[in-house]
Amino acid sequence: MSIQSEQLKNDIAAFYGSHMSGSLLYLFSGTPPTSAEAAIDPNVNTLIVTVSDNDSGGDLNYDTSAAAGTVQKDPNQVWSGTVLNSGIPTFFRLCKQPDNGTSYTPSAARLQGTVGMGGADLNVSRTTFINGENFLINFASNSQRDVR
Repeated sequence: MSIQSEQLKNDIAAFYGSHMSGSLLYLFSGTPPTSAEAAIDPNVNTLIVTVSDNDSGGDLNYDTSAAAGTVQKDPNQVWSGTVLNSGIPTFFRLCKQPDNGTSYTPSAARLQGTVGMGGADLNVSRTTFINGENFLINFASNSQRDVR
């Protein structure tokens, strides 16, 4: 087991926050690709919503400091988006701009994870999203953990 000091966890979390600030969050339906670098298959995946700063298209940012190995979303931002296509989101991609997460891009800074009502990487309060509704993320963070 690898155990990291709290300072190293904070440093890694703060680096993540700094590096991934300037991103947008995309929620898709369908089977997730096998890697974050893989292209989105338009026959399998549909973009449900794009989350930006106050649904403005502006970049999402993280706080400038970390505590307990965790960096939070910028508290001065409202992470939200208008649902573009009705459906059930199954995965997300957090993509550093100008990448929109749809093409095969091995050099892109991306985070891909699951979406669900519990036990997912991104937990949401409902499974079905309806076209035109507003989607809001109240809490977002990235944590560094010991490797076991």
